[in-house]
Amino acid sequence: MLVVDPARGEIVDANLGAARFYGYSREQMIGMPASQIDTKPWQEIDVERKRAVIDRWGYFDYRHRLASGEVRDVEVYISPIDVDGRMLDYSVICDITERKQAEESLRESADLLNQAQSIGSMGCFVLDIPSGAWQRSGALDELLGVNKEYDRTFAGWLALVHPMTAR
Repeated sequence: MLVVDPARGEIVDANLGAARFYGYSREQMIGMPASQIDTKPWQEIDVERKRAVIDRWGYFDYRHRLASGEVRDVEVYISPIDVDGRMLDYSVICDITERKQAEESLRESADLLNQAQSIGSMGCFVLDIPSGAWQRSGALDELLGVNKEYDRTFAGWLALVHPMTAR
């Protein structure tokens, strides 16, 4: 948790969790320019912060710099708060670096699978029998000669697998 004074662009409070995460003492963080941890220019952050004030809260993805110099992906949830007549930003920061890395690995794996299916002239599908919904690879669409708008129901799947089942 951080509390930031947007007018001065500095951190006015930080909890121990933030201090541990960023690698500073709490005392070092209080009074620190927020630009010391933000990798985005303050002008861009200020535009997003103003939107958060209008909406009364905001959610943003940022890259924050730790005391060690390491940069981490974070989600920041901002809510404006009034402290003694002064509007401050109450921010909750969640480290999502590992999630971002996993998402990128998943995208890369999906790309490799699609390439392999295309090269091997094969495809795959997943059918959820209770709901009748199904998903399929682009390679399977090519093999079956269907477009992306094709019927995604169980009946649509049956019609592709065996034309005699189409009604």
